[in-house]
Amino acid sequence: MSTEVNEVKVKSRKEKNEKTKIDADKYSGAVFLIIIGSIFLLNTTGALSWSVWLLLMRFWPVFIIIAGIQIILGKTRFGAISIGVIALVIYTFIAIFAIISTGLNIRGNDVVRPAWRDRVNDVLLKDPGDMKSSQDIYELVSEEIDEIDLDLNVGVGKFSFSDDSDSNEVIFNSKYYENMGEPDYQRIVDDKTLEIDFSQKDNFVMWGFKSRGPEYNLQIPDLKPIKNLKLDLGAGEGDVNLEKLNLGEMDLEVGAGKLEVKLSENSLPKSLSNVKVGAGELTIYVPRGTEYKVKYDVGVGEARIFGEEFSGLGKEGDVTSDDYDDAEVHLELDVNVGVGKFEIKYY
Repeated sequence: MSTEVNEVKVKSRKEKNEKTKIDADKYSGAVFLIIIGSIFLLNTTGALSWSVWLLLMRFWPVFIIIAGIQIILGKTRFGAISIGVIALVIYTFIAIFAIISTGLNIRGNDVVRPAWRDRVNDVLLKDPGDMKSSQDIYELVSEEIDEIDLDLNVGVGKFSFSDDSDSNEVIFNSKYYENMGEPDYQRIVDDKTLEIDFSQKDNFVMWGFKSRGPEYNLQIPDLKPIKNLKLDLGAGEGDVNLEKLNLGEMDLEVGAGKLEVKLSENSLPKSLSNVKVGAGELTIYVPRGTEYKVKYDVGVGEARIFGEEFSGLGKEGDVTSDDYDDAEVHLELDVNVGVGKFEIKYY
């Protein structure tokens, strides 16, 4: 009889202990998501540069430290609450430090740009060095070239690409720092196809921040069609403006940056275009009246197709204009959005 009573008491103690156990990840994870979401909000509203993520990546060992503290404190209610408070203090400090170091800009005015910013660069980050510039000019000879193939990969900085009806030269201009953003620009002619590859040299370190980042500009005459335009934009800003260049295929991918693409009736891609947006923004402008077919797959972000919004967890489907099948000139897109924003609109 006494044995049964003891067993009941032991079970009741176990049940009581189980009730007092709380998953500490719930608290620290919630704090992490709130702060990360707030930084993304500042990014998407233009108040904070996307380059803040370069500085935040410097603090990745903090996750290991917090995990160790969780093991020490255990899964008691006190431990979970303590972890939540510690995570709140650490994450908030890192976020504020990164925002202040990067500089906060509202409506074109610098709200936060401290005098000790250069000191932060010297202590925690590598100095980007002095600004440099370079230019590459290639004369496009019609008899030697039938088409152009572009593979453009921009990790950080500003990139612009446009066509020119008054020139027969392919011109690539770049401004970069000694230790940041040096271009890796290559062009070759293979079987009458001009292949242009652009990326940034693989000397990635945690750079400091200047008042401006690296800048690149590519200008191509409208003498020959673009066989394929492949543009991958990481954490930078991009602008594509094509008036007369004919496009065969177009593949666009945006990581955490912002890209705007303006196409004329002449430059609408002839085949299906693939578009991927991670945590950044991508906007495509097309002439009013353009017939379209858009297939979309949205994670937790947003897709806005000619004024109609598609958002929510796991939203997918397709939208087709009424006269798409009968139109000689039209646009077909396959859009995949993670947590960022995609929009296509008329101009």
